[in-house]
Amino acid sequence: MRKTTLSAMLFIALIALVAVVSAALPATVDATIAHPGSLPSYWTVAITSGGNADLPNSPPPYLGWCADSQTGITSGSHTFDVYSSLDPTNPSPISAANWQKINYVINHKGTLNKYEVQAIVWKYDGGEPPAGWWGATSIDWTKVTTAMTAADTYVAAHPAYAPGPGDVYGVVLWSGSDAQAIFIEVPIPYSSPEFPSLALPVGMMLGVVFAIYVVKNREE
Repeated sequence: MRKTTLSAMLFIALIALVAVVSAALPATVDATIAHPGSLPSYWTVAITSGGNADLPNSPPPYLGWCADSQTGITSGSHTFDVYSSLDPTNPSPISAANWQKINYVINHKGTLNKYEVQAIVWKYDGGEPPAGWWGATSIDWTKVTTAMTAADTYVAAHPAYAPGPGDVYGVVLWSGSDAQAIFIEVPIPYSSPEFPSLALPVGMMLGVVFAIYVVKNREE
């Protein structure tokens, strides 16, 4: 019973940590997306307004990827709601994707080309695009399978995996259920002047969780 209570408390603290960190992202941005673009990614994404210190406006543009193989979106200018791929409380269909594995892949691309990376993302988003898309692109399926096996194996061995300082993570841009969600690669800085102020309330919460656990343990 004590283990169940502690696990629940730690889960609540984890959600709080993600919420605090994610709160630094803007709620919405205006962006222009292009395919094919100038970058080695499926989309080239330029945030034109609404950015902040944690998601700056372009230039430079961002590497962008399709995050929903079942819905389309057109090149051009859009207003997007912004979500962190590290937040487990995101709405559907964003929450349907396996973001741990997607974040692992975008940090371990190796020799994968942009179509191979996109194929892997679509394998992990809970669905696949029409079969004709595969035939229209250059994909080495051996490389795709190898990269997915590496992601599956690593995340299974490290269930708490999340990108860290110096890595990138997916920031999801979504304009609603009638359009595809896309995501961009955003660097995680090695240090941030905001971190102490962000970490303080979470650290206090973790301290309260630990204190409650100690008191309950003594009482029982």
